[in-house]
Amino acid sequence: MAIQTRTDKRLSMVDVSLLVKVNNPDRALKLVSMTGREYFITPEAAAYSKTLSKLITGSPVFPENETRTIEVPMLSDEVLEKTIDCLHFQLRSELDPSMATPFVFDDEMVLDLLVASDFFQM
Repeated sequence: MAIQTRTDKRLSMVDVSLLVKVNNPDRALKLVSMTGREYFITPEAAAYSKTLSKLITGSPVFPENETRTIEVPMLSDEVLEKTIDCLHFQLRSELDPSMATPFVFDDEMVLDLLVASDFFQM
């Protein structure tokens, strides 16, 4: 599901997060960063993370499955937002290969994103 603006530019993660919350409030997953900021992600995008998939669909049933809220206290806002952006990027790329472009991030974030990708098993 590619979410685009009228000018065919990708929405920011904050915009995507708000759209997920508004359009699918019962299905959206809430990820909470170390500062308490909330981000929302679709279950389809979350499926690209083995950790998130196990927390929301796995057995045994985890509390996160009931609350649809997952706290990630070791990740900053910037890193969590970029991680969610990566999960949505993977979903978009699979659904529409013509939209596949290189995933861009700052060099300074490499180690933090490596920790996030390891935690989320992406």
